[in-house]
Amino acid sequence: MLRLQVLLPELFCCREIGDGFGAIVNALKYSFANASGNLFTRGQLETIVRVLSTLSNEPFLRFETAVDLISDLEDSGLDVDPPVIAELLANDVESVS
Repeated sequence: MLRLQVLLPELFCCREIGDGFGAIVNALKYSFANASGNLFTRGQLETIVRVLSTLSNEPFLRFETAVDLISDLEDSGLDVDPPVIAELLANDVESVS
């Protein structure tokens, strides 16, 4: 996982390959950032490996397929959203209250 985390910025630079590729790379990037150094569970690791395997075999995958894979990452308990989203949602909820 450490090697993958080091490669993510390089993969991020290649996101122009396609929208699906870019969406998955972004989701993985934020999953690592949001983990804040905590270890992933076995299920999360298996999901990450499966998503990366799919991306490796189909780098030009459709955006809809990427959304399904990102949903799988979320279903495994990974937080794939940028940290600022949580802050915006918290501020929005406070302003409504």
